[in-house]
Amino acid sequence: MQSKAVILLSTACILASVRVTSAQIVYSPTQIPSRLTVGGDFAISQPKGEFANNVPTGYGFDLNGLLKLDQKGWFGILVDAGGVRYGHEHNNLGFFGPLGLELDLNTDNRIEFGSLGFQLQIPDGWFRPYANASYAGVHFTTSVAGSKSRSENPSALSTSARAITMARRRPI
Repeated sequence: MQSKAVILLSTACILASVRVTSAQIVYSPTQIPSRLTVGGDFAISQPKGEFANNVPTGYGFDLNGLLKLDQKGWFGILVDAGGVRYGHEHNNLGFFGPLGLELDLNTDNRIEFGSLGFQLQIPDGWFRPYANASYAGVHFTTSVAGSKSRSENPSALSTSARAITMARRRPI
């Protein structure tokens, strides 16, 4: 079911972008195109294998940019950053001792990612092939925060667990 939703969403994005692709072509020879390109998109993390048995699909955003180093756009620097939240739990805990303490416990699971790289592109013509290579980092975070449920004073308890992974990306 999840893969059907991903296919449907991908198809809708492709069909919606077909009409605006003509806006990407500069028709006037006197007009100078910008050296900076920025963009953003909706990010989906879809777990596989054993991980999928314990973790739901995550959703988030991604921002990216390309700075062309020369006037024509042969060489450029790429920047990409984003994040996905793939889990959230809310539990009410009660410790009924002499104090009768009630806590709201919130757990968030996130994946944050970023990359910095270099791009080589043939800037002329209707077909513009390119190649890029980037150094990327991924940061997995699980944060747990508790607060008194009947109080306006939050953060009675706060902990977090983090893992950082570095990777290199080389598109084919």
